[in-house]
Amino acid sequence: MRPEEFLGFKISATVDVSEQDYTNLNSVANFTKKRMDRPVQVTLAVVLKQIERLIGYAPAVSVTYVYHESNISVFKYHRWDPQIELGINVLSF
Repeated sequence: MRPEEFLGFKISATVDVSEQDYTNLNSVANFTKKRMDRPVQVTLAVVLKQIERLIGYAPAVSVTYVYHESNISVFKYHRWDPQIELGINVLSF
């Protein structure tokens, strides 16, 4: 599904949920546990299409939140990842 343009913006959101299962015992846990992680990532992006029409480049702003759950506490974390991007379309139809 493609996001539609609204008032010169294209807004998209993605959610990634996964499970990472490691087959070997983990050295951080003194080889007593197998690591099992469940990261969740949510991204919201806004593409400024009205600026692309003016300058030929499509600037975008995105924010990603990552929540990384693990059964071994040293591998648990969360973070925010804001980005400013500048893309160019090389193909047009």
